[in-house]
Amino acid sequence: MNTRHVVIETHLGPITIVAKDETITGLYFRHHVRRSAHETFGPEAGDSTDALLGEAVRQLRDYLAGGRRQFDLRSRPRATRSSMPSGTS
Repeated sequence: MNTRHVVIETHLGPITIVAKDETITGLYFRHHVRRSAHETFGPEAGDSTDALLGEAVRQLRDYLAGGRRQFDLRSRPRATRSSMPSGTS
């Protein structure tokens, strides 16, 4: 399994995008309340050298600029028991 991440600067502050293999598994703001441990993000990859993260960055920037309303990326958000609302499992 190939887990890696990229951090981009936006007008909302830095956003971390995490990918595992060919799937986006997380998108986190700096002070995200239920942020996974940084050690689980894998090494930092450049968005210019990683096709999936590069496309995620492009689509996120386009969304934040108002040019996109939805994403066209394979995603599987990671959920931990502590990040799930109470009463779910």
